[in-house]
Amino acid sequence: GDHRDLHLSIRRQRQMCIRDSNMMGQKVRTLHNGNLQAGRHHIFFDGFDDNNIQLGSGVYFYRVTAGEFNATKKMMLVK
Repeated sequence: GDHRDLHLSIRRQRQMCIRDSNMMGQKVRTLHNGNLQAGRHHIFFDGFDDNNIQLGSGVYFYRVTAGEFNATKKMMLVK
């Protein structure tokens, strides 16, 4: 199956939450929730939700939250 890799580069250690949601804004997967060390990070999304059920093809959004910072990016999941 297809998957998406997220690449992050952070300047200092921080608490970070990365969540995937579907087109309706419903959270489907928490990819990371906790401390990340400074440096480059590679976060793997395998196309399954938090209940280990395979998600359908389509557009998903991942939201990165760290303190005051938050960003939302779009990803395509193709099976």
